This record gives sequence, structure tokens and C-alpha cells, in this order.
Amino acid sequence: MSRRKKFLSALVSSGSAKIPVEKTGLYVKPYEVLCDCIERGIGFGIRRAYKYSDKPTEESFKEEIYREVLNAIFEYFDFIEPNDKQ
Repeated sequence: MSRRKKFLSALVSSGSAKIPVEKTGLYVKPYEVLCDCIERGIGFGIRRAYKYSDKPTEESFKEEIYREVLNAIFEYFDFIEPNDKQ
């Protein structure tokens, strides 16, 4: 695991990702974090598609990749519904 991934994992698991960036001096590069999530999700999705079948269907590939990309994104990003109050 790279230093960047270890740092992001520690940041998220410690709960400090909820601290406003202005107060920490930490600058997050959301595009890079999102790209990393997508790359990892694609890899996990492909491995998961092959987990139960030697010849997964195209639909199986799409479903597993989609699910794993979203799982990876939700590890690092919280989404607030427009009607939710903070």
C-alpha cells in the first residue's frame, strides 16, 4: 500500500476527515482521490466478477464494477441529500 493510500485510510478511519480543511492546513485533491477510488473499484469489480465464475457475462462485469466503484467512493466521500439539514 502506498504512503498516500495509508494516509487516506488513516485519515478516514480516524474520523479526522470531518474536520474542516481550513483549520488543518490540509489540502485535499478531490480529483486524484476520486480517480484512485475509480481505479480501485474497477480492479475490485473485475476480481469479484471472476470470483464465482470462470467466464462472467458482460452484465456481471458491469454490475460488479459499478458496485465496487461506488463502494470505493463511499469510503472517502459523504454525500448529503439536498433536503437533509446538518
